Amino acid sequence: MKIMFCLAAAILAAPVHAAQVRSYDGGAPARICEALALSALGAHAAAAGVLDRAAATAPGARPEDRAEMLALAAEFWRTARRGADAEASANAALSLVPGHGGALRVRGLARLDAESYGAAAADLSAAGRSFPDDPGLWTARAAARAGMFDHRGALQDANRALALAPDLAEALLQKGLAQVGLGDKAAARES
Repeated sequence: MKIMFCLAAAILAAPVHAAQVRSYDGGAPARICEALALSALGAHAAAAGVLDRAAATAPGARPEDRAEMLALAAEFWRTARRGADAEASANAALSLVPGHGGALRVRGLARLDAESYGAAAADLSAAGRSFPDDPGLWTARAAARAGMFDHRGALQDANRALALAPDLAEALLQKGLAQVGLGDKAAARES
């Protein structure tokens, strides 16, 4: 509830009110609120930086909490189209909590953006254990597998995504591309 209030206030607040946003609850909650406000205002890189610093300087914070901040920072870095920074934040989260699903997911997406398909597929596969019902994850893994010319695997992942979200356009596209890769142009046109 506090974060929803914080986000709603941040969207309405002008940058002049940033000091008020920073004072919310103090400590890590205030930094998270500040980052959400900055992201809502389109300053994704600044938001990521706030979270990276907060995670590094959170004395006594549980590793899981710091990893969550870093995974969110990685999401913001990726939104800012700074893949290397996204990967660095995700790596930091994974050093605190090995196997952290959110960090694996965003690192996989950053690696997919960088066309590092094998590494992306590995991360997205591992993240799938935490998010088995996320059609976007399976669509992304389909794209990574297609990048590795694993068209059968890409088709399996696209079908898995479509089983979860039958109208997901990106999954339909990946299915069609996989079918083209397998030489089934008629099925690809239908997809």
